[in-house]
Amino acid sequence: MAKPQPTTTTTTTKWYEPQYRNGGKMEDYLGNTQPSLVEVVAVRLWQALNGGVSLDWEYQNCTVATIRTLAPGFRMAYLLTGVYLVVLSLWFLEVPIVFRHELNNDNPTMRFANVTLGAAFFLWALDFATLAVAWWFVARVDRGSVFDGLCGCFNCFVPNGPRIKRGERVNENVCTGLLFALVYAAAFVLGVISTHTILTHVYRERNVWFAVLLCVQTVMLLISSLGDACSIGSPWGIQQSSRVASILLSFRSIILMPMTVIWTVAAIVASFPPSECVTC
Repeated sequence: MAKPQPTTTTTTTKWYEPQYRNGGKMEDYLGNTQPSLVEVVAVRLWQALNGGVSLDWEYQNCTVATIRTLAPGFRMAYLLTGVYLVVLSLWFLEVPIVFRHELNNDNPTMRFANVTLGAAFFLWALDFATLAVAWWFVARVDRGSVFDGLCGCFNCFVPNGPRIKRGERVNENVCTGLLFALVYAAAFVLGVISTHTILTHVYRERNVWFAVLLCVQTVMLLISSLGDACSIGSPWGIQQSSRVASILLSFRSIILMPMTVIWTVAAIVASFPPSECVTC
């Protein structure tokens, strides 16, 4: 009778171990033993939206799935809004709407409204700058081919975000980095000019349609920022591509976005005061 052969068990180690561990502590989910405070809060926000479950990146409820799906489209939507207001309006309108008004009212009774509109515009500009710089840090990483590099430039418009595995050919390409810097700089300029145009038409002309457009853009900002917060952590998170981008986008989602929404609502209210002294 032949003796039974001893059985051998082989264990396969996944590519993200031991840096990441599913269902573990915050350090295991972020892959960093010293995570920043804004990253921790962003993960807790994702956890709350996900139903308060453990740090399990394999589970997402309908809320998180909807936010992750809508966020890239909304980000693309207000980028295309800037293209329409700044570029296409110059071709189709006899009188351009860009820089037609100043973001200031000489009426002394509107001095507090001037401050409110100025603060709202500053926060919007800071938001666009933070978004452009953060995603440039993600896009400048060259994954080894021209196609992958171009996809990296538009990772902010991809629902699943960046996906980099440890051991992959990753380096910083100077030429592609400069090219993507121009792309994101153009997106920043378009966003700032279009937002300035919207705010001035709401404030100086009390245009209701521009006020509606500003409200829609604010909702798109809210959803897209939450989408970035839901992409912090796990082996496929933003921090895997760039730790700086992870911190910037977490700061944008947790601190900058609420302030921008609040001051934008205040700017709309200040643009339509119940009474105004015309003869002052």
